[in-house]
Amino acid sequence: MYQAKSKRDGNVRIFDADMNAQATRNSDLQNDLRRALNRRQFVLHYQPTVCLRSGKILGVEALIRWQRSPHELVAPADFIPLAEELGLINEIGEWALRSACAQSNAWRGSGVPHVRMAVNVSARQLQEKEFSKTVCRILDETGLPARSLELELTETALIESFDRAPSALTKLQDLGVGVAIDDFGTGYSSLSYLRKFDFQTLKIDRCFMEDIVLDQKAASLASGLITLAHNLKLSVIAEGVEFNHQRHFLEVHACDQLQGFLASKALPADQIEGLLKANDSLIELPVLSGDITRLASLHQVGHQTGGIATELTESALIRRALLQPFGITKD
Repeated sequence: MYQAKSKRDGNVRIFDADMNAQATRNSDLQNDLRRALNRRQFVLHYQPTVCLRSGKILGVEALIRWQRSPHELVAPADFIPLAEELGLINEIGEWALRSACAQSNAWRGSGVPHVRMAVNVSARQLQEKEFSKTVCRILDETGLPARSLELELTETALIESFDRAPSALTKLQDLGVGVAIDDFGTGYSSLSYLRKFDFQTLKIDRCFMEDIVLDQKAASLASGLITLAHNLKLSVIAEGVEFNHQRHFLEVHACDQLQGFLASKALPADQIEGLLKANDSLIELPVLSGDITRLASLHQVGHQTGGIATELTESALIRRALLQPFGITKD
């Protein structure tokens, strides 16, 4: 019945063994998730955000994982929606916040240079009447200074908790807690949020980083978001940066920070601690002025021809000659 209703095509569905197996898997997943906190199966990995100018780590984002078994590490996309459906997200979110703050303070005690700890907050957490008090209590319990914590909120979370979010966030910001808007441009994309809330950071979603060299529209959107954020006095972090040509583009357009596999994947606390203590550059030195000139020229070619991709598809040789300086070697 549920299979037939979900398709919404007016057709019937005949029960088969695969449906029973899927239902059993879903039931097992729900039961295991309900017990995951008591079994201490959740872990945090930390992905650094680095300065584009120096390549050094300025902060880390705490990303939750579910160690369902010794051989199965479940990604958040595969269990967070279920946790919200089961009403477990507040409990899990509070655990993640407390664990991240405790880890950040432990790093401070071991001599790690100051880095910002960013933690994602769900709409359900923001809807809680005592959310700001919960955050303050966790900061007190862990000993982490408020200025070392940044809460990351999506546009979807903001609109779903619009009645309570402003007052709660204002109280926390008065204490020094930072607030970032995450995955900007992928949700409701209402610019009124940028005026209503006093954000410190805007994170550009990874989808805007794709094809920024080959697609003039993608390039215009990315550069426009950076300009918008800077005009509002916001720091800009580009997510999902994996290639040097993306980094070169961000340097040309004066983006502040990047986050992605180009610098580092998300790592367990014991592995990333070495990177934090070393305080070395995780990316190459800034591109030379000649490289920036060539990149700017490449975008100009695309603008004049109605799209970089269209211009370059005429010849693989032309594509290769133009893009090799920016780290792209495939046709």
